[in-house]
Amino acid sequence: MIAINMKRKPSLYLAYILPSITSSWLIAPLGVLQGIYAKYFGLSLSTIATVILCARLFDAVSDPLVGFYSDRFYSLHKTRKPIIFGGGLLFIVSSYFLYVPVSIDGTSDYGSGYSEVVSPFYFASWFILFYLSSTLFEIPHITWAGDLATDAKNKAKIYSYRGVAGYLGMIFFFAVPMLPFFEITEITPDTLKVSVISANTLMLIFLVICLRNVPDSLQESTVCSIAKKGSESSVGLKMTVRVRQAGIKLQNILHSILANKPFFIFLSGFILISLGIGMWYGLLFIYVDAYLGVGDLFAPTFVLAFSIGVVSIPGWCAIAIRYDKSITLCAAIGLIISGFIITGFFEKEAASGASLLLLQLLVGVGFACVIAMAPAMVSEAADYGAWKSHENRPASYFAIYNFSHKTASAVSTAVGLSIAGWYGFDVSAGEQTSQGVVGIKLTTAYLPAFFASLSLIFIYFTPINARRHRIIRRRLESFGF
Repeated sequence: MIAINMKRKPSLYLAYILPSITSSWLIAPLGVLQGIYAKYFGLSLSTIATVILCARLFDAVSDPLVGFYSDRFYSLHKTRKPIIFGGGLLFIVSSYFLYVPVSIDGTSDYGSGYSEVVSPFYFASWFILFYLSSTLFEIPHITWAGDLATDAKNKAKIYSYRGVAGYLGMIFFFAVPMLPFFEITEITPDTLKVSVISANTLMLIFLVICLRNVPDSLQESTVCSIAKKGSESSVGLKMTVRVRQAGIKLQNILHSILANKPFFIFLSGFILISLGIGMWYGLLFIYVDAYLGVGDLFAPTFVLAFSIGVVSIPGWCAIAIRYDKSITLCAAIGLIISGFIITGFFEKEAASGASLLLLQLLVGVGFACVIAMAPAMVSEAADYGAWKSHENRPASYFAIYNFSHKTASAVSTAVGLSIAGWYGFDVSAGEQTSQGVVGIKLTTAYLPAFFASLSLIFIYFTPINARRHRIIRRRLESFGF
């Protein structure tokens, strides 16, 4: 019945994913932010790495709490919309001040004095607030998709559409420097300012469209009709479940999640691939701009590669429905590993648009599958946890998933920056030492490939497939979830 409803209302997909376009647009600059703050605002790589690690410590507390209270709010009020809206508004404010630093005189018109605009404290404060706001928006919004689709096939579809939205946001960000009123195609503080104002304007519009047109759950009409036709005992069971949900404590939630072996098998692999992707993306802009000296090619090649990545997502979805998500994800990770390895063969004199496009295409198409399939697999693992514990807390699972992704990406970027700096790589130098080149290649090619290769072991052996998930869903429905 849920599948039929989704087919009859395809506009729900569009309305639901619209805010994901702009949230991805606002998150995309994190991949180049460390390069921008180092090159234009005078912060050292070690300072930036320290700020990133401090932000992760804050996330260690905030992510699980947001997940817990999102589930608690939903169990009491049957909606996640107020948290999504509040997080979205804070997202708009924090992203502006992070990407468009306000100078000492209270303006964002830097003139030629970029390095005097920001301090480490300014960067750290807005960076932490940015991550908090993204968590407040992201966790309930990504969990909401699981309320709109319960079976494995529709989970693959709705999260694939969400993946398309995420890639579109990244494309829009990298397309901004190519606008005709910019003299060069490099990513600079000026292009960041135009980008964040555009994204924030659309974010507010898309939030309103989404929250007004998408129901809290497509299961509501189904549950109501069953309740009317069912016996008093079945209704009483549903009421008992809701009361139990409202009274669950945080430690009980953590205990049930820790006991979910399928989730932690998948999560182990996901953390490893996130370490690889985070280190690669986190240092690629510095690698291309400061070492290869072709920063003007970075945005155009990314736009083209990400555009092809968008087109690939429906194909990944079709493969996952036919052959299973874990096998599909392993194939995608294979593409990512090949892109990492190719990065290590680049030399400054041989860099070209075609060669940059090749490695970005391999990683981009593979990453498209990751952002589409990984949330669907988390949602299935959350269903398994609900069956085992009789406690339906999907947002808590997505909080751990979200925290793991952000932490792995941030830690790998911070470690990569520290390693590159330790080897003597200097972002502001015209020529790099031989040791500096070793450091930047180690962190943009060899270490990412190592982490990604390890992830294959865990992803392949993730135990929940479509057949097992159907069994889980039937048992969940038998006691009112």
